[in-house]
Amino acid sequence: MRYAQFNDRKLRATSPGLYAAMAPLFPAAADRLEGLRQVPATLPVLIIVGEQDEQFLAPSERMAAAIGRGSLVIIPDAGHCPQFENPDAWWQALTAYLADIDL
Repeated sequence: MRYAQFNDRKLRATSPGLYAAMAPLFPAAADRLEGLRQVPATLPVLIIVGEQDEQFLAPSERMAAAIGRGSLVIIPDAGHCPQFENPDAWWQALTAYLADIDL
């Protein structure tokens, strides 16, 4: 089954009541950005986001900036799930990052 078909099936199987209950909670969620500043400076962190996932681009940039060794990769031609939407670019970004980190 293709990823888009899987997501469509999953969405249709989810209760509308679940979305109705969760939607108001998203804007009220606590901002945890300051907590990311506590990540040890020795710990490398990779943040990957798809270029089409517009609502997550700026938060991803802020997360990467808040973490001492945070790195951000924006995957072209991908949205919220770049590992499925552009797996080659996602895999290249991940493997390049892992090859370059110095623990």
